[in-house]
Amino acid sequence: MNIFSLRNFFLRKKYRGLSKLGLHCKIHNCSFEGLNSVSDESKLFNCCLGYATYIGRSSELYMTKLGKYCSIADHVFSCVGNHPLHFMSTHPAFYYDTSKQIGYSFHTGSSLYRGTIKYPLGETQYSVVIGNDVWIGSHSLLLGGIRIGDGAVIAAGAVVTHDVPDYAVVGGVPAKIIKYRFDRMTIQRLQDSKWWNLSIEEVKKRFTDFGVKGVSQ
Repeated sequence: MNIFSLRNFFLRKKYRGLSKLGLHCKIHNCSFEGLNSVSDESKLFNCCLGYATYIGRSSELYMTKLGKYCSIADHVFSCVGNHPLHFMSTHPAFYYDTSKQIGYSFHTGSSLYRGTIKYPLGETQYSVVIGNDVWIGSHSLLLGGIRIGDGAVIAAGAVVTHDVPDYAVVGGVPAKIIKYRFDRMTIQRLQDSKWWNLSIEEVKKRFTDFGVKGVSQ
């Protein structure tokens, strides 16, 4: 048994009953609410996955909290660190010991700059906070310090640098609002319903309500 197979064996044992894990996943200090799926070669560090949320292949999420029923495509990245724009050089080898990280360093002594992690307003643990029923398209990049609202959609290839409102569809570099999924009254009704908090028994019983029928009710 090689090291990747052994690591996956222990990961599957640890999260048995809570998640389905693909091959060569790396998961550290994460929590799963249940019915989660993490596809092959994805990496999760210090993350929280809400109920029924899944992660696509080769995605990397750091310090990210995801709500329930989120659909995360392949190659989605959350980026929580930064470099000093006010220094002469932004290269980290000049302001802290990078020998373990990249194999060399020009800096000696205490670190001059270690990067500042940004947090969304009111958050102290997660750098990226994603609401419930959010769909994030392939190859999207989420910068630290943002909050993505319930029901939002992030188009493939988007670079999200600011908060995304509930039920907004955003895309581009940097991401901008393209449209809203529903009118204001429908959005308010869906928010008030908080359907994602229904029991799994109730969801199974009412599964036909989650198509067009549920929007028009």
